[in-house]
Amino acid sequence: MAPSISLEEAGNTMTRFEEDMMRQFPEVRQMVTRVGRGEVGAHADPVNSAEIFVQLAPQDEWTRADSPEELMAMMSEAFADYPGAQFNFTQPIAAAVDELLTGTKAELAIKLFGPDTDVLAAKAEEIANVIREVPGAADAEGPGDRNPAGPRAHALRPAGALRSERARCAGGGARGGGRRAGGADF
Repeated sequence: MAPSISLEEAGNTMTRFEEDMMRQFPEVRQMVTRVGRGEVGAHADPVNSAEIFVQLAPQDEWTRADSPEELMAMMSEAFADYPGAQFNFTQPIAAAVDELLTGTKAELAIKLFGPDTDVLAAKAEEIANVIREVPGAADAEGPGDRNPAGPRAHALRPAGALRSERARCAGGGARGGGRRAGGADF
């Protein structure tokens, strides 16, 4: 979903998706969706990120697919152009392992680094176009995809530290005042 989406709209989008999924795929018994995650811990996600857990009927009751892989491919195709969101269909354990290894929930992630976001975006689109042509590739995303939830190129900027000299600051009229939790003055 778009990075600027509100929590309410993210919830509405996922509710519409759940209803569409249940209507199109009788193999789905129920769904549970989590929008975003707390801002602490190893897996903090913003409200434009959601995880959907799908419970399927026993495979002998399926009417549209013969295997889990075929069903995921059908779901991926059915929701490829879903308004306002992009989906990656996978297994929960596989997604967790992928995220631990690459920092993304995708099975394959190609990371580009550099200071020029325009160059990064152009190269990312070139790579995505090549990947899309690979037989068996699915859900390949690039920055040129029309969905606002797609990948973005981010320039990495060096972090800096700020240290003040109290005497010089005081000479310029700035006043400090306070004590950190550990007891140090600032």
